[in-house]
Amino acid sequence: MPGAGMIEFLVDHGHDVYLLDWGEIAEEHKELGFEEAVLKILPRAIARAMETSGSDDITLNGLCLGRTISSCYLALNSDAPVQNFVAVVAPSTLRREACSVLGSTTRISRPNSSCNATADSPPA
Repeated sequence: MPGAGMIEFLVDHGHDVYLLDWGEIAEEHKELGFEEAVLKILPRAIARAMETSGSDDITLNGLCLGRTISSCYLALNSDAPVQNFVAVVAPSTLRREACSVLGSTTRISRPNSSCNATADSPPA
């Protein structure tokens, strides 16, 4: 419906909008996992958007699983070039098991993060 979309609204109000579409997952993607999305794909997408726009930081909008991936990315990168984070349609609490997927030595903590835990300790 024209006039009712978030992307249309943002563009109409002068914002550059970049969309990371995961596409359809196929057999050749079977080796890709959560760690790949958090540690490689999302950081590359952010860098590319910043390069294209010439901006020093971004507003990151995570929708559904993108919210979880973005939250973990932000928890692991306190110096991320993210000015604002908008989380839409996703769980707001992650259990220890979800946080530890990135490895037993990975520290998942950031002020006001939804996941304040290490792989070796329960969430706060």
